[in-house]
Amino acid sequence: MDSLTLDMRRVRVAVEWSRGRKLGGGQEVNFLAEAGLRYGDGADGVGMEIGGGLRYVSATKALTVEGHGRLLAASPNDYEEWGVRGMIQFNPQASVNRGLALKITPTWGQAASGVQELYEVGAGNRTGAGGVGQRGRVTTSVEYGLGDFGGTPYGRFHLADGGARAFGTGMSYSITRVLDLRFEGTRTENAAGPARHGLAVRGRWVF
Repeated sequence: MDSLTLDMRRVRVAVEWSRGRKLGGGQEVNFLAEAGLRYGDGADGVGMEIGGGLRYVSATKALTVEGHGRLLAASPNDYEEWGVRGMIQFNPQASVNRGLALKITPTWGQAASGVQELYEVGAGNRTGAGGVGQRGRVTTSVEYGLGDFGGTPYGRFHLADGGARAFGTGMSYSITRVLDLRFEGTRTENAAGPARHGLAVRGRWVF
């Protein structure tokens, strides 16, 4: 039954490496590198992603600065996507959930890692150049921990190229060690239509 014989080869490899290093005075630097490769006959073709990042944490843990970048290339569709992301977080009293905390996250392109997706399902169905025309965006969040009260009021603002904006504000509660609740109101604006509003209640139970 030679007409029903299928000869197919597929190779999948994913590697992740990280290392932390203590600096003088209690400061800490962490390095991260990851790579993924998938080769398969037929529609899967060849896909490869490489990425890396760096994180700095101050001696008091009040300041954290991160930077990440990635590049994905796949054939036979000559697909390519890339992205970079940064993060600055200032939270001087994180351990006691008290006081002001600020977080700013600028992003350009497709910055989220796709190594696991590449390993599991490949990238053969993607077309075009994902790195061309990718818009920049920035998300800022501010919160104020109320300590023993268990609640944390917060606000979020998201801005992207092209005028898209999103606002969110609400309150999160840590009721127990395993149960969190979040109440949030949102407003989303873009050039394509009128503003949209939303109200959400979210819960998380860890067990």
